[in-house]
Amino acid sequence: MPAQEKRTQQTQDPEQEAKELCRLLSLINTPASKQQLPSIDFEGANSCQSLQWPVPQPRGGAHQHQSTEALALEQFSMRYQNERHYNKHPQHKYFSETFSALVKQRLMNNEWSGHAPPENILRVLMCLRIMMRDGTYQKVFFDLGAVKVLSERLQKATDSYLTYGDGPFVVDILKEMTNIFQKLSAVVEQREWLVACSAHKPLVLLLSANDVVVLHCSLHALISLSQSPGPRSMIGQLNIIEVLHRILQDYDILSKQLAANLLRILCADPQVREMVKVYDGVPLYLSLLHSDNIKLLWNVVWCLVQLAEHPDTSDDIRMMGGIPLIISLLQDRKFVSDRTSVSTGLASAAVHGRTPHVVQMTIEEDIWGILKRDQENSKPKGDEMREQQLSLQAACCAALTELVLTDTNAQQIVQHNCIYLLGLLILPQQAAERDSKAVETLQKNAFRTLRFLFSVERNRRLFKRMFPPELFEMFIDIGHYVRDISAYKPLVDKLNGLPAEQIDEIRENILQTNKDKTPNKFVGEYALIEHLGSGAFGSVYKVKKKTAGQSFLALKEVNLQNQMFGRSSKEKDKSVGEIISELTIIKEQLKHPNVVRYYKTFVEEEKLYIVMEYIEGAPIGDHFISLKEKGARFEEARIWHIFIQLVLALRYLHKDRHIVHRDLSPNNILLGEGDQVTITDFGLAKQKQKDASKMTSVVGTILYACPEIVQHQPYGEKADVWAIGCILYQMCTLNAPFYNTSMLSLAKAIVEASYAPLPEGLYSEKVSKTIKCCLTADPSQRPDIVQVAGVIAEEILQHLDLIKANQISLEKKLERERKRTQKHFVEANKNMQNYHRLFLANQERYDKLVNLAGSGGATSIKDGDLADSVFSDGETFENMRRVMRTRKPRGVSQSSDEQNGHGIEKGWASDDDSYQSSGSDSRDSSTGSLALAGLQQMVKSEDKTFAVPRPPGTPRGSQGGPRRKLDHLAQQLSLDIPGNTAVGKSSRDSGISSSEPSPNNSSPPSATCSIDKPEKMADKLDKNRHETFHRSVSTPEGNSHRRIHSNSAGKMRPSSATNTATLTISPRKVRQISDPILQVLHILHKIIYITQLPPTLCHNPRRRIIERFKRAMFAPQSTSFNLKSELKKLLIGSQEVIDLNFGPSDMSMLSKQASLEQDAVTTNTEKPAITHTLEHHDSEGITYEKLHTIIESVLVESGYYDMSPNAHQRRMPLGPIGGSDSFRRTPSIIE
Repeated sequence: MPAQEKRTQQTQDPEQEAKELCRLLSLINTPASKQQLPSIDFEGANSCQSLQWPVPQPRGGAHQHQSTEALALEQFSMRYQNERHYNKHPQHKYFSETFSALVKQRLMNNEWSGHAPPENILRVLMCLRIMMRDGTYQKVFFDLGAVKVLSERLQKATDSYLTYGDGPFVVDILKEMTNIFQKLSAVVEQREWLVACSAHKPLVLLLSANDVVVLHCSLHALISLSQSPGPRSMIGQLNIIEVLHRILQDYDILSKQLAANLLRILCADPQVREMVKVYDGVPLYLSLLHSDNIKLLWNVVWCLVQLAEHPDTSDDIRMMGGIPLIISLLQDRKFVSDRTSVSTGLASAAVHGRTPHVVQMTIEEDIWGILKRDQENSKPKGDEMREQQLSLQAACCAALTELVLTDTNAQQIVQHNCIYLLGLLILPQQAAERDSKAVETLQKNAFRTLRFLFSVERNRRLFKRMFPPELFEMFIDIGHYVRDISAYKPLVDKLNGLPAEQIDEIRENILQTNKDKTPNKFVGEYALIEHLGSGAFGSVYKVKKKTAGQSFLALKEVNLQNQMFGRSSKEKDKSVGEIISELTIIKEQLKHPNVVRYYKTFVEEEKLYIVMEYIEGAPIGDHFISLKEKGARFEEARIWHIFIQLVLALRYLHKDRHIVHRDLSPNNILLGEGDQVTITDFGLAKQKQKDASKMTSVVGTILYACPEIVQHQPYGEKADVWAIGCILYQMCTLNAPFYNTSMLSLAKAIVEASYAPLPEGLYSEKVSKTIKCCLTADPSQRPDIVQVAGVIAEEILQHLDLIKANQISLEKKLERERKRTQKHFVEANKNMQNYHRLFLANQERYDKLVNLAGSGGATSIKDGDLADSVFSDGETFENMRRVMRTRKPRGVSQSSDEQNGHGIEKGWASDDDSYQSSGSDSRDSSTGSLALAGLQQMVKSEDKTFAVPRPPGTPRGSQGGPRRKLDHLAQQLSLDIPGNTAVGKSSRDSGISSSEPSPNNSSPPSATCSIDKPEKMADKLDKNRHETFHRSVSTPEGNSHRRIHSNSAGKMRPSSATNTATLTISPRKVRQISDPILQVLHILHKIIYITQLPPTLCHNPRRRIIERFKRAMFAPQSTSFNLKSELKKLLIGSQEVIDLNFGPSDMSMLSKQASLEQDAVTTNTEKPAITHTLEHHDSEGITYEKLHTIIESVLVESGYYDMSPNAHQRRMPLGPIGGSDSFRRTPSIIE
């Protein structure tokens, strides 16, 4: 036990205790104007006092001394930190008065709270939190109206923290406030009032806090507050889902668990579920199913349970591979529990920054007390893990129950061996008494999932084999799709009360349903995996070859002992031969997307086996049963979608392949993914004779047989038209058109085509007309399949248009993927080439520099090699000095210089010819271009000619002309002037502009740069090597340029025209330097600035797009080349679509919502609300140009360009880099 807790438990003198409480009460009741408080620098705080709270203290102010009240409050919090029931304490009267005084005189006192140091505020909040452990004081807190005031204080502290960062004690103040709200929200009656006081808004904003303690306290408070429906709905309306998703992606495991717990509670609200889908919650939650933290998994699975209630989300879970992930949690996996990680995480995060020592001790002792209570009251670790695992499996059963409601999902669940896994869960388990309730809950959930599967499972005899008759009867009597979990308790009690022998028998039956068991039955070269169903002539199995891996096939077994094949062995052989012959022809001819493929036929042990394609799907007859039990029906669009596929398949069979199926029924038509139709079971199909003779065999299912078959008359391909008419009728009514228990009555109804009409108003007239057309009793009046297609020609055209649109959409998607892959390949190849090129260039430059150093500067270097500063300051100075001393007086001819070996050249190009100013030059220039321009004007003064020395060994004329020589000279001349770097940097960064005055003079802009004679100038350069060179500016009105010198006496005198040479730079030749690196850094700073803006309570799609773009640029797979390329495209406003890796629905929503918001900002109208249902539109994506516009609009809204110069001195994210006007004005895409 810590020493501090021992001290608090010592026996105290009641009189001394009362005296100290009375003294504290008197201190609290002291008016704020007379209270002893540390001095505060109000002058520095007044500028931001309206935003920053608590008011910051000057350095060394609050930490050097504490007020008497602060010390007394500190002692109070330490002494009573373990007290829980203050109203039963002997000094409860003083406690009540102290609590009321703290609320009235301190918390609700605007004068005190506005001027009190942060430490004093923290002490008050700590004492309030400790005393509000007693529910009596919480009621007093509400009665005094302090909730509204505390909410306002929390809002101000939150805004200050998110804007200015964590100041002294700010984090601890936020922690205490959020803990108080957590205690208040624990009472159901108080939650509505907390939301009415807007306490939930700052709590949501604090989810973006950088401090983990503040984050966790806010999550705990929101979890307590969202337990009631009203507050839950109000919280869900704020921008909380995106923030919670970010926590689930990037934060630690404890933060993820708390965020998932809050999401689980919020998902009970329908609006929150819609927002979860909008913000791509389903793929995120499915990715978290790979975690091994059992509490996180439990919360995530329950989120999926609530989301799966919507059919579209249920389909999304299936298509994203969620069903196998959920089923895997039912199996034995190694999980970890974080029973101790919560306390460990809080302990590691409790002490931060400048928290005072007493606060640290208090937090540590609180955590120690929590750990002690957990160790005393908690279960052993193994028992707790067992209970949590049972709860997780029950949650998975609930998720599967919701997913089963979709037929395709149910089929996939069965295919993943879920019946076997659920069967194991319903068996009685050996569990401790403390876990018996969790085991019973798991059994009830498993029974409910099995009952839902039974409602859609095509092979219900499987369940009948699993249970004994009495238990199976109870299982059936529960009814279809009963969600109430208590309805399955009698079933669990009955199973648990069975004798051990019957339970072992049930266990053995369940083991037989295991699809992953090793096959023990083979037919030829095929291993039988699963029995799919049975028909009139045999059974169908799911099989695979012994050597074919996981490639599944369907094997139909036909019993040749059936009398239909003949009575004698000769007749049977003849019939089997004809069937094999027909199937061989069909196998070779049938290739259609709606017709099953046949591979092989063979006879073994008096049985005919047909090997065909295995179709993932369920017969349409199972869908009829399922919809009837659900009380649902087919929509007309779905009916036409299925019927048109049947018509197209029969048109292919009848007209192209001359094949009559003769046994079309709901059991022979499979519906796969997206209602893809596949006609199967061609065992009775027959190819039409070339002489067009009719068939006379009585085959097929009587319910779908045409009148001529019932009357034993010849029939043809129109028998299949009658059958699809019956199937169309059954899709509309879920009942066969002709059904009667009496075979005679049934035959009479078929011959007369007597059936009940469709209910009026249920479907369109076209459906009734098509049914009537197909169910024509007279075969001569009945249309063939082409005529049926003519009846529904309009629907077929619409169907084809839809197929075409889907094809175009898929082609566009494929083209985008191809372009993206090609772009990534080209960029990777280009980056690799650039890398090799830079490597070779650097190696070559290094070799030349080595040669230059070895030859004493005699080796020639190309201009491009000197782009970087390869010379030291001393070498540059010596080169310039050598140039100046080689200048010849006026009158020296070129020939004499050449005779003396100086190699003087003339014919320098004029400034107008050699130095053209253009936009492209401006874009590619840097600060070195200004030095080059100044050097050119220095070298060419009036009509004088400078002698440019040629390196030894360089042939005449190899310089590439005078212009090349000038560039070469300019690149060697770079001045380092450390004497006054501020002026040099200012003039160099700001550039020379006609609208910008010189930093050294305020004269109008006609800049002049004067030089001495070469000999004197060289001496001056040697003497003033580290002095600053200034520019002088002359007036444009003067006819002669003046140069001002300062003599030794400090007087100014004009220089003589005979001793100086004056150089004039035309203002139109001067341009502002545009550095591309600065442009890239500027746009990157804007993006980071936006992503660091304080969070908002409303949804902001534009900021989310920018955040996605930043995350994509700095993704782990991104490189520096990609970063540069993306920013360059953004700068130039490329029309290329940005690849932000949005979800399937996220891109369209964000693109449209951002466009709507941008249009609203442009036209100064009200911003549109977030939309969930969007009309169909082209969702190609967002271009770089559009993103640039969005960035600029967000910057304007946030006041990026309207900030005062003082704001740039604050920390991020309040201002852009630098304070020059060029950064504060609104830039265009290309300046």
